[in-house]
Amino acid sequence: MGYYLHIIRKKSYAEWEETSNISLEEWRAYIDLDEELELKDAYEITLPDGKTVRNDSPGYCHWLTHFYQDTEHPIWFDYGQGSIGSKYPDEETIAKMIRIANILQAKVQGDDGEFYDETWLETGKAVYLDDEDPDAPGNHDGKNEKDPIPAAIKKPWWKLW
Repeated sequence: MGYYLHIIRKKSYAEWEETSNISLEEWRAYIDLDEELELKDAYEITLPDGKTVRNDSPGYCHWLTHFYQDTEHPIWFDYGQGSIGSKYPDEETIAKMIRIANILQAKVQGDDGEFYDETWLETGKAVYLDDEDPDAPGNHDGKNEKDPIPAAIKKPWWKLW
């Protein structure tokens, strides 16, 4: 498991009845145009015994120009069920996801329901859907803004509660 951010084209990532409609072909076309991304369509894991396991994952790609360029642990985006995701994204990755979402006419949402958009780029605060207007991408008057980094990520690894 882990904490994911998702690029979606639906009201909310948690709405299982509604599907996100970013097609794999559309995502691949975007990757072809973005010189910072490299399509892999699979990821590899090296096991402790040295063996490498390859898992096919159509739409999986690496971000080549992230400031943290570790060839063993590259920053990646994965495609699945009409959405694009990344695990434990840092601020630079969140900003990249917002740029991608804007081009794809989509939005970025975290596992806890928070949305990341231009407001987040300016303030560093994610927004939540306004309960009075469920179609609004977020309430930007400050009342629904929360710290964008979930408590589970902020906690030291040894603290369980």
